[in-house]
Amino acid sequence: NYSYYPLIYTGTDPDFLNCTGLLQIDLSSLPVINVDSALLQLSAIVKSGEIPSPVVVNRVTSSFSASTVTYNTIPAFTATASEANVTTADLYTIVEFDVTTLVNAWLDGTFPNCGIALTNSDGTTVVQFGTDSIGYKPYIPKLSVTYKIPTLPAIDVNIAGRTVSSSSETVVTADDDQQSIPQDISEKTLVSFFVSNTGVNSATIGVEESADGTNYIKEPPTDLAASQTDVWIPSYYSNYARLNYRSTTAGQPALIVIHYIAQT
Repeated sequence: NYSYYPLIYTGTDPDFLNCTGLLQIDLSSLPVINVDSALLQLSAIVKSGEIPSPVVVNRVTSSFSASTVTYNTIPAFTATASEANVTTADLYTIVEFDVTTLVNAWLDGTFPNCGIALTNSDGTTVVQFGTDSIGYKPYIPKLSVTYKIPTLPAIDVNIAGRTVSSSSETVVTADDDQQSIPQDISEKTLVSFFVSNTGVNSATIGVEESADGTNYIKEPPTDLAASQTDVWIPSYYSNYARLNYRSTTAGQPALIVIHYIAQT
């Protein structure tokens, strides 16, 4: 257990012999179930030998605790296609591993996110990468993720003899309360806010009404689970209405699409 140490070993070390580096990555803050790319970026600080060291990213298949794991209790893992040959020219630079396929398998539930194991099976060299404890930000491990916020098509509504207003907005919730675009409902007879949760985390949503567009009262909020759609309707006659929304669980944002529909 070297979780306090600034370097993580992978390969064959003269003193420690066969070394496997274990890492855990928390993806709970991502509001999507698919990313365009995911690059694991590690800083090579020490490397033995002149020949390239083939470092492989393995998918850990059972849970472990960084504070208690030892070589004798190392979890099971299986190799992925993510590999990089680390050379002496890579020292004090970033070595990138394309882990897009692995991250997407975690996000869509194909495999549980139990972390990764770094291995080097050449039997002669060892590579030491910087960890969270290294104290120099450029050398701290990083997962660089690129993804798109999906949008839903606008809803077209035509009712004979009636005037219909509609709009939509796509937002990502935060831990603190946020508000949707205020809507002037003073001359509307029917008002609805349809909300679709297209992310992987739950959102807490409620209606707010105002007489002057500045001071709002809040109705009791309710939770909207991932992949669900529900409707919120103002309970009081007022001049303005909007939605109040936030993440149900701190640090776990939700991706929601708000459709406003009103009829006169």
